[in-house]
Amino acid sequence: ATTAARIIKRSMVAGANAAGVHVHDLELAPAPVARFYARSARANAGMTVRTAPGDPASVEVLFFDGRGVDIDAGTQRRVERNFNRDELRRAFHHDIGELTFPARGREYYGRQMLEVVDRAAIRARRPKLVVDHGYGAATLTSPAVLGALDADVLSVNATLDEDRAVDTDADVEAEAERLRQLVTASRADLGVVLDAVGERVRLVDERGRPLTPGQALLAFISLVARTTSYPWIAVPVTTSRVAERMVAEHGGSVIWTRIASAALMAAAEEGDVVFAGAEGGDYAFPDFLAAPDGLMSTVKLLELLTRNRATLGEVVDALPEAHVARRDVPTPWEAKGTVMRRLLERMDGERTDTTDGLKVFLGEDWALVAPHPVDPVIRVWAEAGSAADADALADEYAGVVEELKA
Repeated sequence: ATTAARIIKRSMVAGANAAGVHVHDLELAPAPVARFYARSARANAGMTVRTAPGDPASVEVLFFDGRGVDIDAGTQRRVERNFNRDELRRAFHHDIGELTFPARGREYYGRQMLEVVDRAAIRARRPKLVVDHGYGAATLTSPAVLGALDADVLSVNATLDEDRAVDTDADVEAEAERLRQLVTASRADLGVVLDAVGERVRLVDERGRPLTPGQALLAFISLVARTTSYPWIAVPVTTSRVAERMVAEHGGSVIWTRIASAALMAAAEEGDVVFAGAEGGDYAFPDFLAAPDGLMSTVKLLELLTRNRATLGEVVDALPEAHVARRDVPTPWEAKGTVMRRLLERMDGERTDTTDGLKVFLGEDWALVAPHPVDPVIRVWAEAGSAADADALADEYAGVVEELKA
């Protein structure tokens, strides 16, 4: 909803037309709507432009393919290389691309979403929820979909406001506290916070308890595993081992992916994966869209809770304990490769996994060291049987990274 994002998008639309590319402009729309529009064979690929979360001075441009899945790192490098070289095709006057404005893109998205969930079961339960739209684009799609499910919805921040669509950390905490109070005061079944572009979701249970990123992901995995025969679930290698245990109990399997969101989306498109998710609110249900979708996650959560005859709080209370700690170690760009190579040499003979970075298994515990793809940082994750042991293991490997970069 920001002016800066709209200016960049208009410039890119004009540039695509000048290169002979036809463009369907969905105007202001949640990112999942654009992804779904491409996936439903209405486009070969797409892009979405948004102001960077937490940084109103920066604009992000995300490219996705005809499946609605983010382009991989190799394709991204080729795009950047062509852009920097300015080796762009200029179309002749008779080859200039056309610009169209589809009339019912959002309606088609919402209608298809309702067809892939158990609409009758949700309507019978008449769920009550509080939804914080974050002054973002989900305001344009959420009311129609939730209304069609006969949900009793208390909408918060359900207007488009570019001055408040990009929250600071303090704003996020204040809105979370307000949502918690509204959920308990209204006796709602759950509370939901959608991000400004409609991709990610944060949850509050019926008792007003905000779920941590780890709890929310494990809650989704638990619900999906209970309601699916032999479930296949994709999660990044940073996810707790608890996820694999829960899925195995129901005869299913976990597909471990790289940390990047593009890798998770690509895995969601493969085989019989029924759910893909990562900590941070990125949840995808491939039978609808193999990419994060906050509204679909909300609707699917209502369906899963209904089918399991459970509340979100009961699901969270039944989760096994999981203790994962994380550390960020500032590391110069030029030292990242050296650190990872030295670490691999040091761990020679240990049981390791190189799906992303280097994951070292220490009995039931593990530690993962992986360079950040954008920032001059190496990240360390560790899981152990207790919070104290996880913190100690994360500190140990953070210290190893500090030593190796010296």
